[in-house]
Amino acid sequence: LSRKQELLLEHHRRLGHRNMQDIQELARSGKFGLPKDIANCPIPKCADCQLGSQTRRAQHKGSTVANKLEPGDSIHVDQMISPHEGMPFKGSQATQGYTVMTVFVDAASSVTKVFFQKSTSADETIHSKVQFEAWCQTCNV
Repeated sequence: LSRKQELLLEHHRRLGHRNMQDIQELARSGKFGLPKDIANCPIPKCADCQLGSQTRRAQHKGSTVANKLEPGDSIHVDQMISPHEGMPFKGSQATQGYTVMTVFVDAASSVTKVFFQKSTSADETIHSKVQFEAWCQTCNV
């Protein structure tokens, strides 16, 4: 490699393996203190970049599992517990002493339903689940 190519390769590594043509363009414009003599030299091959491009894995666009799901096939459930009675709820939920929210999300349709509870007991959680299932039937989810 010529001295100019070695210098370009050095800046390429220092800049996180940025595209060498971009580095040459920056050198031509005089930005970032890059030497102008690397602006027109032949572009060398970076061994690290070549290795990285050979070991790439295919990237999947979108979720193939979620695309095959029908509404109701997969439901995610989460509970939020507030350490303060009535907080962070507003209105009637705050005045009735609720401290727990159970959140149901349908993976296929992203339909979300929230139920307020006074505790995380199994009885209240199952009651919320039964309410959710009844609600889903009325909404055809």
